[in-house]
Amino acid sequence: MFDLTAQLDSAVRAVRASARLIRRQRYDTHRPHLKQDGSAVTELDRECEQTMRAILRARHPDQAVAGEECPFEPGSTGWIWYLDPLDGTRAFTVGQDHCCTAATLTHEGVPMLAAVAAPFSAELYTVVRGEEARVNGHPLAVASGRPLADGEFLLYYDTVEAGRTSLLAAAARNELGRLSVTPGSFILSACRTARGAYDLFLAVKRQASALMPWDLAPARLFLEGAGGVMTDLEGAALGGLVPAREVVAGTHDAASELIRRFGPVIRDASASLRWARRNEPVFSRLCAQLLGSGRHHVIGIAGAGGGVGKTSFTRELADLLGTEDCRIVALDDYLIPRSQRDIRNIGAHDPGASDLDRAAGDIELLREGSACTKPVYDHAEGRATRQETVEPGRFILVEGVQALHPHLRDLMDVGIFLDAAPAIRLRRIARDVEEKGVSEAYARSIYERYEADCQRHLMPLRETANVVIEVDEEFRLHWVRPTSKGAGDLH
Repeated sequence: MFDLTAQLDSAVRAVRASARLIRRQRYDTHRPHLKQDGSAVTELDRECEQTMRAILRARHPDQAVAGEECPFEPGSTGWIWYLDPLDGTRAFTVGQDHCCTAATLTHEGVPMLAAVAAPFSAELYTVVRGEEARVNGHPLAVASGRPLADGEFLLYYDTVEAGRTSLLAAAARNELGRLSVTPGSFILSACRTARGAYDLFLAVKRQASALMPWDLAPARLFLEGAGGVMTDLEGAALGGLVPAREVVAGTHDAASELIRRFGPVIRDASASLRWARRNEPVFSRLCAQLLGSGRHHVIGIAGAGGGVGKTSFTRELADLLGTEDCRIVALDDYLIPRSQRDIRNIGAHDPGASDLDRAAGDIELLREGSACTKPVYDHAEGRATRQETVEPGRFILVEGVQALHPHLRDLMDVGIFLDAAPAIRLRRIARDVEEKGVSEAYARSIYERYEADCQRHLMPLRETANVVIEVDEEFRLHWVRPTSKGAGDLH
C-alpha cells in the first residue's frame, strides 16, 4: 500500500509556508483584482501558491499540481495536488481573519489527504482518508445531533433570492437556531463545522465562481473524517472533485432535515454538471487520468446506440477538463442526407451512413494542430445545412456511435465506450420525436433496425475501448474497464 506519511508531511510544510507569508503581509496593502470568474485575487495569492508548488515539486516531482492561481503542472502518475493558497481573499484584504491556505492530494479522482492552516488562529488541520481528522493533533467531531431550532448554523449566500429569504424568515420565527453569516473562507468554515462549531454550514454560490476541487476536496475529507457529511441539496454526497454551487455540510440529521424543509426552494433545477455530480466517481477518475498525463489527447466517445448519453457525457467532460482547452467534434454532423439513407435502407448506426473519410481528415488536421472546416447536420432537415470552423485544442472530444470505428480508431489516443441496456436505447424513440422532429411512426420504424445494427456494428467496438462505462436504467454510470490495476494506463 502506498505510504501517505511523506505526502501529508509535504502538505503540512506547504500550508505552513503559505500561512507564514500571509501573516507577514497582514498589514500590507493588497489590492484585489477580479478574475474572469468573478472571484478576487491578489499578488499574495500567487506568491503563496508559487511557494507551495516549489515545496511539493521538490519533494514529489512526479505528482501533478493544480492550483487556483497558477497553470496546471502535469505529472507522470495518477496523483494530483489541489492547492488553494489563500481561501477568503476578499475577507483578508479588508482586514478580517477568516481565511486559510489548503493543500489536498488526490489519486485517480479520489481525495486522499489534506492539510489546512488558518494563519491568524493557530489552527492546523490534517486528515488522511479513512482516518480521524485532526486539528493541532486533536481529533475532530461534528456537533452532536439536536433539533434545528436549537442548532448553530453558518450561511454563505452570494445573492438575494427566495431560498435565502426563507432561511432568514425561519430563523426569525425561531424555527432555526442561531444563524450566522460567514465572512470569508469556505474551507475554514467547513473545517470548523467538522470541529463541531456549527451543526450545519450551507454555501450557495450563484454569481461568483463555483466551488472548485481545491475548495471541495479538503472540505469533504475533514467532514468525513469527523463523522459528518457534505452533500448537495438533494442529499447526494459530494466527492469533492466536481465543481458545485450548492453545498450542505455538517451532521447527518441536520443536513437531512434542512434539505427536506428548504431544499426545494433553494435548489437550482437548471444547474450545470448535474450528471457529473451524480456520477462523480467516474467523471473525476477519468478527468484525473487525462489531466494528470500532461498530454494532448484526441478522445473518442462511442456507445451502444443512440440515447445512451454520449452527448451529455461529452459536454460535461469538456466542462470538467476546461472548455477553453476542449473542442467537440460530433460525428452526427458527418451523416449523409436522410433521404439517401432511406433509399439505401440503412440506419445511422451503419458505418455507411456517415462520411468517415471526411471525418478522419478533419480529425487528423486537429491532431496536427490545424483548424478544420466541418459540416453541421440539421436533424430536422435531415441533412447538413452549413459548415463551421473548429480550432485545435488540448483535448479533441470526438463523439458519436462510430467514434471507435476502425477507420477512425488509430486517430484516437483514448477510446471511451458507453455501454447501455436495451431499455435505455428504447427511449430513443421519444427522444427522436422530441429533439429531431421526426414522427413517432418513423422513429418506431427504425428502432428495430437500429438494434440489429447496434449488435452488428457497434458492440464489437466495445472491445477496442480503453475505458468501458456502463449506463444503467437510472442513468447511473459504472466503471467497467480498465480495472483498478490498470486504471492509469490510458494511451
